[in-house]
Amino acid sequence: MSRFWELFVKDARLELRTREILSAMCLMSLVVLVLVSFTIGLNPTVAREIAPGLLWVLLAFSSSVGIGRSFQMERERGAGNGVLESPVDRMTILAAKAASNLLWILIVQAFMLPLFAVLLNVDLTRALLPLVVVIVLGSVGLAIVGTLFAAMASVARLREALLPIALFPIVMPLLIACVGATRTILGGGALDLASAELRLLGAFDIILGAASLLLFETVVEEGL
Repeated sequence: MSRFWELFVKDARLELRTREILSAMCLMSLVVLVLVSFTIGLNPTVAREIAPGLLWVLLAFSSSVGIGRSFQMERERGAGNGVLESPVDRMTILAAKAASNLLWILIVQAFMLPLFAVLLNVDLTRALLPLVVVIVLGSVGLAIVGTLFAAMASVARLREALLPIALFPIVMPLLIACVGATRTILGGGALDLASAELRLLGAFDIILGAASLLLFETVVEEGL
């Protein structure tokens, strides 16, 4: 556990100094959100229809940008080899990197949700707590699987384009479940009405999370 926290704190300190990941994620989310809001205007009917899908499109693309950038920073600073040469279990490396990526995703969501509500004229007051549950479950899956694929893509020449191309087909069931649960919640439904989607999210997080932990040791030597 101490090794996990050392790696997590290292990533957190590096990001606090540079703010490269959070800046890129927030800027991308903001640009897309503003463009969409001007396109649809303040029509509440249209906003309710597209809000669930738009929320997760923003989260998916901003997450891929941030997760990919986290490994690129390791390579640029030569820190990846130092991590690999240290006596740290490979699963611990993935867990720490995924935890830091999850933190950035949740911070961006906290920044984006109020703007999302205002620009799309969507009332999140009653739906906020159930929506947070869905966001956390979806973000956990994106962070774990995305970290694995970012390690694989970090050695490629076109890694910025390769990561979303490789990642999104794998996490598509996760995104579909998140959109369905979000639609139910924003439509005024209780969280238990989205139980099928929540079970799918939990299964995705557990199964692909475990698979990512097992596969990470195979790809990490080249990924970092």
